[in-house]
Amino acid sequence: MSRRVLTIERPDFPEELLTDINSPQLRMALRNFQAAASAVGQAIRAMYAFPGDVALCIGITQESHLNARAMQSRAGGPFSIEFTTGYILWAAVVSSILSQLVASEFRLGKSVALSFREFEEDVAQAGVQTCVDETINGIGREIEGSWLFFFESLYLPVLFHELAHVVRGH
Repeated sequence: MSRRVLTIERPDFPEELLTDINSPQLRMALRNFQAAASAVGQAIRAMYAFPGDVALCIGITQESHLNARAMQSRAGGPFSIEFTTGYILWAAVVSSILSQLVASEFRLGKSVALSFREFEEDVAQAGVQTCVDETINGIGREIEGSWLFFFESLYLPVLFHELAHVVRGH
């Protein structure tokens, strides 16, 4: 079965993902991911012995489990780094909890689990929109920067890890 990958190069990338979720903050997080992943991809190509003139596509697949992967479609074909929507959603939710904890001087009681397994259970039981409403949609302008910092701290190391697979020809 082939996965549909929504690549960051598309201008309408943030609006195409997680369309069933009502959250301007989540759209902001997706625009942040789009800009940072694009910059990182370009910087890696310039810094390392990237394999030949092979294209690099970075995107997100509409899969609920939490994962990221690097692959090459065929010998000499484009490299692809894919995050699942489940991972991006988890990173945005965890980041919102962390930024709200910091802002409240660690007095805030979390309502959504932080671990992969428990997060998937929370989403399955309460639904994605409820989890987003309880976390991401509570982000105010006063903690937006902190939230995006934590969000980047959760996806950028994974992106670099997957890029290392590409650079090393795995």
